[in-house]
Amino acid sequence: MSMFKKISLVQWLAWLFALQFFTVVAVGHIPAFVDAQGKIFGLYGVTPFIDFGHFLAGLLAAICAWHSHRWATNYFKYAMIPFGLDAVAGIFFSRDITEHGSLFLNGFGPADFSLQNILSNIPHVITAGVALWIGFWLSKRVQPRS
Repeated sequence: MSMFKKISLVQWLAWLFALQFFTVVAVGHIPAFVDAQGKIFGLYGVTPFIDFGHFLAGLLAAICAWHSHRWATNYFKYAMIPFGLDAVAGIFFSRDITEHGSLFLNGFGPADFSLQNILSNIPHVITAGVALWIGFWLSKRVQPRS
């Protein structure tokens, strides 16, 4: 029997999150998608620190998906918190937590609801929101497979 027939829906979703994060890292190194300022699609900064964060999030998702339903559930509950906090800081305080740490270095700034800023932060909002939904709601409604 294949290992993949024994995993839960939550584990499959963790595998998809791993693929998502590894894809983000890869896209950041394809010249067709990166502009002259080093931004993916002209919106998202690419730095070694950001690449490391996305790679680490993907690696952690893969490890948790491989290990168990419980680990995958905890991944969705807790590992995406930094992404959500970064999005909130970006939208409501015009600062970031993960890229340059400007929230910690410069304190709170004004809210920025410009389209550019919303588009820059929406991937983290969606990623964190979906992860929390999976971790706190969906995981209670699907059973781990034995």
